[in-house]
Amino acid sequence: MPLAPAITDLDQLKNHPAVARVVGWKPEAVTGVKFDRDEMTIFVDRAYIREACIALKDDPACPFNFLSDVTCVDWYPAEPRFEVVYHLLSIPKKERVRLKVHLTAPARRSSRSLRSGPEPTISNAKCSTCSAFVSPGILIYAAS
Repeated sequence: MPLAPAITDLDQLKNHPAVARVVGWKPEAVTGVKFDRDEMTIFVDRAYIREACIALKDDPACPFNFLSDVTCVDWYPAEPRFEVVYHLLSIPKKERVRLKVHLTAPARRSSRSLRSGPEPTISNAKCSTCSAFVSPGILIYAAS
């Protein structure tokens, strides 16, 4: 069975809970969307990534309350060269979403205020692809 083509039209995807939440919060934060192989990806402007994560986390209709993964991709020699990728999960709704931020050079800023609990006991890890630092339980995002 052939795969369905990816959907990249925001108007077709605006009813998805995560897309609706981010677009409803700040439409200019969304630079693109992609629904492919039953996976939703929202491309977020780097200036809004922290607030987009908060908006999705605090959404009572579909709280994306679990950050399952943060990674990065180096698309060398393409520009923008780097992507920081966040995989979020809404445990109550069993819904997943991927947030992607394009950036030309890696940036590091902690979103420590988004998590609660004790300080991580594992040391920082450096992503070999884009030199971003990833600390357990701390969101790394691309805002300057």
